[in-house]
Amino acid sequence: MSYECGFEPFTDARKPFYINFYNIGLIFLLFDVELMLLLPGVYSLSILTPEGSGWLFFFIFILMFGYLYELITGAIQILR
Repeated sequence: MSYECGFEPFTDARKPFYINFYNIGLIFLLFDVELMLLLPGVYSLSILTPEGSGWLFFFIFILMFGYLYELITGAIQILR
């Protein structure tokens, strides 16, 4: 039970917290950072050297591999 300045609490101090909101926020933050890393490479794709474009495609491959792994393991569910 919580202690509020010597008074008995008026309501319950523990309110339910839905973890889905936390998961959505975390996934949004991850994809936002990935997008910020990806956009400059796509913008300058025409002037990149073959090594630079190779790193860009490697980054995209890692992102797609992670996405497919999450789909296969059921970590994210798109269709229910």
